[in-house]
Amino acid sequence: MTDREFIDNMKILLEPINNKLEMMENEMYNIRNDLRNMDFQNRREHREIRQDIETILAVLEAKNLLPKAQ
Repeated sequence: MTDREFIDNMKILLEPINNKLEMMENEMYNIRNDLRNMDFQNRREHREIRQDIETILAVLEAKNLLPKAQ
């Protein structure tokens, strides 16, 4: 077997592995994007909840149902 034949055979043997690695790389990329999106969503929801709490506190203070914060 010549060197060229050996290299060609190795390429054929390694092709499924390379394909699988590409698929895994794409999956990892998708997971990273999902995590970024979840992080953004969590931050937005946290900000909205904090604003809701501040509004509720302001209303309760205005109605004298809660002592004013100092």
